[in-house]
Amino acid sequence: MIKNPTFGSDAEVFIRTLTDEVFPSCGLVGGTKDKPRSLGEGYFIQEDNVLVEFNIPPVKTSKAFASAFLTALRKVKNELPPSVRIANFCSVSMNAAYIRHIVQAQVFGCDPDYNAWNMTQNDKPQAEDPLLRTAAAHVHIGWDEPIAEDQINLIKMADIFVSIPSIKESSDRVRRQLYGKAGCFRPKDYGVEHRVLDNYWIFDPVYATAVFNRYEKAIKAVNAKLQIDEEDVSKIQQAINTYDYNLGWELYKKYNTKLAVAPQGE
Repeated sequence: MIKNPTFGSDAEVFIRTLTDEVFPSCGLVGGTKDKPRSLGEGYFIQEDNVLVEFNIPPVKTSKAFASAFLTALRKVKNELPPSVRIANFCSVSMNAAYIRHIVQAQVFGCDPDYNAWNMTQNDKPQAEDPLLRTAAAHVHIGWDEPIAEDQINLIKMADIFVSIPSIKESSDRVRRQLYGKAGCFRPKDYGVEHRVLDNYWIFDPVYATAVFNRYEKAIKAVNAKLQIDEEDVSKIQQAINTYDYNLGWELYKKYNTKLAVAPQGE
């Protein structure tokens, strides 16, 4: 059982100049993965390759979740020079002139992540376009005394109830060349980090609220011990990895109906 869940996130954003050119964050806001810089109230900021990365502290309600992103984005905006601003897209081919001589812009420092569907470590991403950079918004879910079975099941249910609806909402069709394929996650001592979503949803409280509610539905499915039919395992991954919303939506409707009639745990 997943009890007393909390929801946090680490998110990445591009920045752009006032003439709309995407610009590297290198040297602008400070902070690193090893030493993120505090913005107060549990928010931190850091430079990640050409991106600005920030977190929101763990919360328990959809209202607090959506509000936390507004607060975080405001805090990030206040840290930026007046000549740049936050960009609300999640993949871009950078201008080579901006990053050619910046070592940080060539460093991809992600720790390994895993595929919950086949329990293998994901390969280190390599793009055909060396200038391609992408931004995500990973969701961290914690709960009381997490066990491996619930961690894996939650990622699978999150793919059905969270990742599939995102296909239609996000306009990006590039990021999964590198990151965010179906089942992408990291186990955490407090729960899990679901790493499939890009960052489209963090800029709009309506989307942020919907994403929160979908994760709650995934938790409900785990606690109801909802079973995934064997013939659907590859279809779920195909829908997410190829952005096939029609296939995904049929699967979503199927499991949403199954959840509606499933007995709920205490």
